[in-house]
Amino acid sequence: MATNAATISPADSTLQFKVRLELRINPKTEDFAKELKVSVRQGVVTLEGTVPTDIDRKNAERVALGVTDVSAVINNLKVAQ
Repeated sequence: MATNAATISPADSTLQFKVRLELRINPKTEDFAKELKVSVRQGVVTLEGTVPTDIDRKNAERVALGVTDVSAVINNLKVAQ
């Protein structure tokens, strides 16, 4: 059965899980991690959503970059007004 929807590779799926988990357990990001959208394609993580401060935005990027096998992070997080 053919589909037009992009499928995520097993490696990217595993990496997505690891990044989500790390964001949820890290004290610097745990308060807002559930609200973030995390997607992965070929080791590149994209973060989307809204965070309380610019420091939180930077911390989320740092946490994601610290996960083994993450090659880059596209940080599309917005700071709440």
